[in-house]
Amino acid sequence: MKAPKTIDVTLNNKFKASYTLEFSQNEEGEDIGILTCPIVKWHSLEEQEVIYRTFTISGEELACIEKYYFDDYVISIPVKGYPYGVEMIDIIHKIVGPKIYKQMLSGTFKRLETTD
Repeated sequence: MKAPKTIDVTLNNKFKASYTLEFSQNEEGEDIGILTCPIVKWHSLEEQEVIYRTFTISGEELACIEKYYFDDYVISIPVKGYPYGVEMIDIIHKIVGPKIYKQMLSGTFKRLETTD
């Protein structure tokens, strides 16, 4: 079994948090990943907290998130043809259009060159 992978972040310039990817196998012996993502929950302008959402992923989604996010230690990837950085959660919820989604899973996406 692979060792867990972590990406440490600071959310909203205030909260220290971590994205984690842990590895396991399902009943059929297929590799699965347990992805934990931090999210800032706003109760009011003065009160926020970090909560975590956990997803079980496998197949192409697991391979994509491990290779392009955790191995590169990033939480967002600027992709040509998409107006915002593609985040892990965008892959999980299929928020990006079908073309970008397929490119991300297959690894054929084009990274946007950034100057910042």
